[in-house]
Amino acid sequence: MAKISKYSYICSLHFTENCIEKTGFSCRLKSNSVPTIFPNAPKENTADLENTEPSNMPSVIFESISQREEEIYETPSKKRMCYAGDIKTAEMKNMSPRTLIKAMEILKRSCNKKDKIINRLKVQQYRQKKRIDSLQTLLCELRTKGLLSATSSDIVQVLKSLLSFLGIYMAPLSCRA
Repeated sequence: MAKISKYSYICSLHFTENCIEKTGFSCRLKSNSVPTIFPNAPKENTADLENTEPSNMPSVIFESISQREEEIYETPSKKRMCYAGDIKTAEMKNMSPRTLIKAMEILKRSCNKKDKIINRLKVQQYRQKKRIDSLQTLLCELRTKGLLSATSSDIVQVLKSLLSFLGIYMAPLSCRA
């Protein structure tokens, strides 16, 4: 059996009014209080109980800011829009103007992210082309000065064919010999 701590909370709907002591905003359960879980149960299914032994359990304190008769939590009928994939074109006809504005903001944000990615990739590609061109000029200088052997030149040609196979552009070497 679980022990009830000093700071346990209990629903006030399970007890009658005379079982609860109200002081200010806090409510305390009187000792020897018995829960009435079924408040509208028929008389034939209930029995009067007397607790002759004093209870050693501490009184349970519970506070409520607003006590409602019944709180029902339901899952929302519509999914929240957080990403561009959450927006369905079929549902856009039934959206309110405020929801349409929110959808447009989400789509703009998504577009801006993709634009940044595209620009970053363009810069990366431009830098790679510049680096390839500078390496090609370096190879041309090494060949003209005779510092590059025949086998090294063959290796460079194989690398060049590999790069073209992978789709990386390499300008043809035009060295002055």
